[in-house]
Amino acid sequence: MFYKNKNQIWFQEELFSNVKQCFSVSEVICDTKSNFQDIKIFETKEFGKVLALDGIVQASEKDEFIYHESITHIPLFEHHNPQNVLIVGGGDGGAVREVTKHASVKLIHLVEIDQAVIDCASKHLPFLSENSLKDKRVSIFNKDAFEFIGKKENFYDIIIVDAPDPIGVAKRLFLDSFYKKAYEALKNGGIAIFQSGSFFLQNSESKKTRSNLLNHFNMVENIMISLPTYYGGYFLLLMAKKGLNQEKPNDIKKKIKRSNFKTNCYDEQFHFSVKLENVLTKKFLG
Repeated sequence: MFYKNKNQIWFQEELFSNVKQCFSVSEVICDTKSNFQDIKIFETKEFGKVLALDGIVQASEKDEFIYHESITHIPLFEHHNPQNVLIVGGGDGGAVREVTKHASVKLIHLVEIDQAVIDCASKHLPFLSENSLKDKRVSIFNKDAFEFIGKKENFYDIIIVDAPDPIGVAKRLFLDSFYKKAYEALKNGGIAIFQSGSFFLQNSESKKTRSNLLNHFNMVENIMISLPTYYGGYFLLLMAKKGLNQEKPNDIKKKIKRSNFKTNCYDEQFHFSVKLENVLTKKFLG
């Protein structure tokens, strides 16, 4: 929410009741309610332009590349030949931007229930999509992903669930039944990746998500990244694999070295370092 303190506008994130994060706002760019959620875009001195949905920060101009490069390139390079890709949520276009860099990808379905997010981000945050939504491989569906994915059995190589936190319209995307649908929508050898929040501040939710994924997938790997605007320490992505015939580490390294597209943080070292099992994942995720 926005509030004033000594003539200064501040944005206070509303994800947790006992921990608060605030941003000093130099300009309110967009403040609107769609049919589905509250959308705010504002300018800050430290992080540039920031997007918040239902009071929760989704992306900032300064550090969004860490999240978007992680949630896309890691599963895409782990797959032997990713062609059909589903992105759930992600109406800001950041994930689409990174997926379109992969020449092997032939089809990208972006399922974003709220067209207003796409419109606001395209207008005010063009650095996120970089016109990638106009790529001929991209098809946009303003549909409920829970229903959409149930009609795509054995179709996708990669599923990227770039959903907000489990409140409002996104609640069903964190259910065991949705993970089952995601498993069934993947081809054998397919990979799905899910944003799973801060495993310090959302530990029970992270454990539950991991446990539910293991009900269906052959393997679930922890990916830990850190962004200044996602508070609570490390931020967790869970990568789930259908079947065990993914690329071997040496083959992944070769593919990354052969890739000729630009990234800000993602490279071979980054890929394997954020997947490293360590004392934190063992202690907090079991």
